[in-house]
Amino acid sequence: MPHCPSCGKEIEEGATFCQYCGQNLSGEVRRRPRTGGGRGASGHISLGFNLALAKPMVFAPALLGGVISFIVERSWQTFVLGVFLSILGVIITFLLNFASLDLSRDALVGDPLDLGKSMDYVMSRIVTFMVAAVVGGLLSITVILIPVAILMFVIIVMDETNIGDAISQAFGVISYDLGNILVIFVFSIIGHIIIAFVPIGKSLLSSLWDVIVGLAIMDLYDQYRRGM
Repeated sequence: MPHCPSCGKEIEEGATFCQYCGQNLSGEVRRRPRTGGGRGASGHISLGFNLALAKPMVFAPALLGGVISFIVERSWQTFVLGVFLSILGVIITFLLNFASLDLSRDALVGDPLDLGKSMDYVMSRIVTFMVAAVVGGLLSITVILIPVAILMFVIIVMDETNIGDAISQAFGVISYDLGNILVIFVFSIIGHIIIAFVPIGKSLLSSLWDVIVGLAIMDLYDQYRRGM
């Protein structure tokens, strides 16, 4: 089977565009083994952009989260109502973040994107995801372990594993490809700094940006798995 020259995934004979990353394949498809290695941070980031543009459904949870944030911000007519909606908004946004990871995983492997299915998946593992959110928050306090926390979230969804195994695997990924991981995270930080100067819609743009960065990290982890 031919493989996409950008993301390395198997594609159909005669395909014009890669169904995984959106790469234009006119005259560029070549056969190669599905093995890891070779693509650097820029390749992972490029795939994140291309895949998000080719499959915009991956932005659906972020867009829903933006709508919820907008409603919550304008709900402080009474203190009690504001507090209630704020707590509800945090919970829903939390669930949508993991739904976004599940949609991104489906996009990466070429499965159909279904927000309802992804939300059902999140609800089926809600206890694991809640504990992971707490663990991720504790890791993020140290700042230097933020990449471990984000990789943990990605691995829990991609491998459907437990938190302990995900953390162990995250350290393995970092030791294997620290340079590219740092480049992606610096790229993510620069994007958030630029977004901070946008006059309106900062939270929504940040959420959309995180989806693209998440796809890049997922691709990096997928390459790590294939290179093991």
